[in-house]
Amino acid sequence: MIRVIVVDDDPAFAAGLAIALQHDGHHVRWFVRPRDLPPFPSLDAHVLVTDYAMGTDEPSGVALADAVHASRPDVPVILVTAHDGTELAAQTARRAAFLTVQRKPIGYDALHDTLHAVVRVSR
Repeated sequence: MIRVIVVDDDPAFAAGLAIALQHDGHHVRWFVRPRDLPPFPSLDAHVLVTDYAMGTDEPSGVALADAVHASRPDVPVILVTAHDGTELAAQTARRAAFLTVQRKPIGYDALHDTLHAVVRVSR
């Protein structure tokens, strides 16, 4: 069982993803705002799945990935985003060791494969 944290400011997307992952046998906790996460050093997760663009008063998914990685370098991050462009590519390129980008819309099979690939690598 993989322990997954999902953070997305769209509650329907976060809940739907959490339900699909739970149905697949994973332990999932989901949050709509990054500030609702438990302290990163005690974060009980194998992987973080987060959106790139959060609400205006929240950090981006890349900033969240950096913060989690600073405390928990063993936790890979899957950034799921509809955002496309060179700015995102530049922000994520230097984080390739712990950050994987998936474009929305993403099918569950693709996310499932990515989830298992990054967790296998990180263990």
